[in-house]
Amino acid sequence: MNKLVKAATVGFDEKQDCLVTVEPIAAGIEVELTSKVQRQYGKHIEELIVRTVKEAGYDGVKVIADDKAAWDYAIKARVLGALERGSEPKAAVTHDETRPVEAKTLPLSEKAKARISRSMMFVPGNTPKMINSADIHGSDSLMFDIEDSIPVTEKDTARLMTAEALKSMTFRSETVVRINHPTQTPYGYDDLDVIVPAKPNLIRIPKTEDVSEVEIVARKIEEVEKANGWEEGTINIIVAIESVKGLYNVREICHAPRVVGIALGAEDYRADLRTGKSKPAVELTFARQSILLAAREAGIRCVDTVFSDVKDPEGFVEEVQYIKALGFDGKSCIHPSQIKLAHKVFTPDEKEIAHSVKVLNSYADALKNNKGVIAVDGKMIDGPIVVRAQRIVDKARAAGIKVEVDEGAEINVK
Repeated sequence: MNKLVKAATVGFDEKQDCLVTVEPIAAGIEVELTSKVQRQYGKHIEELIVRTVKEAGYDGVKVIADDKAAWDYAIKARVLGALERGSEPKAAVTHDETRPVEAKTLPLSEKAKARISRSMMFVPGNTPKMINSADIHGSDSLMFDIEDSIPVTEKDTARLMTAEALKSMTFRSETVVRINHPTQTPYGYDDLDVIVPAKPNLIRIPKTEDVSEVEIVARKIEEVEKANGWEEGTINIIVAIESVKGLYNVREICHAPRVVGIALGAEDYRADLRTGKSKPAVELTFARQSILLAAREAGIRCVDTVFSDVKDPEGFVEEVQYIKALGFDGKSCIHPSQIKLAHKVFTPDEKEIAHSVKVLNSYADALKNNKGVIAVDGKMIDGPIVVRAQRIVDKARAAGIKVEVDEGAEINVK
């Protein structure tokens, strides 16, 4: 049985949140609830609080909850956070960083292969209101952030809030959690202990500089997958390059266990490079090209850094067009208004799709009839053009567009 040793308060006086205070009492569980929806859901909320306290293994607790129409997962996360803060600190755990990772490379599932990352929307992991509405904007990936957007004083509650949201909600978008770095900060291992069992699609490692850092995360994922009987490769990793050292080791990092994507973190990289922000961002040219080449050689996704000026949609589109021309798969977004703009640039249009279908059909027909010269719309086509056409068709389908190609005309591309 766990014991509460002091009073503790977590949460914020904001819509869809719940301000929770726990106090030690002699025995039993008492609940004092104030709620905007007390008449309709008061009994349900009280039962949820009692059940959460019991399942956490506590007795002798009074819970004072000021509910602002929070969803169940948020109430549960706040209660768990308050209990944790009011308990004795956990004993330090020694982590075995030498155990080899069994699965160096994992075959991606068909679902993982079909994923696209035209947009990766940042969502603060400690703000229920933003978590609740995150999925309605249609981002390909949702990145719940418990790193830079969370103050040190709220790291503990952010990981709990994010984990409970992942456990209780069904997201249409790919779910990504940006944890705190496991060796550069004191929070990363605790993040892994709480977040990995919540089963996000991806763990994002910030400020990745070495393969050994990826292996730490891969070990934890491997351990949790086995313990739960999940299919190997259920959870994968996206790395973020944000330093000169990380860029120096980028090729090896892209081949590290479970890595299926890479992203650029520009602000920390600029600081490490001892430069500022320019327009266009010439200081990022080498980094962008380097991580892109490493990603393509490893066969993984490549996502660009954020565009921070949400009041400059024209500048955002211009930058997205530029990184698409370089070869990037998508853009990190910090505001919902950026998602549709990114999708418009990265989604093949009708003309591109029609031409690609024509290329695939014509090439297949030429091979079938032993034609030596193949032309489409007056232009010669060869192997690389056919590969590009297939990739455009694949991208269109991944974006939900129905594309029909003659039977046997399609090819398998990496």
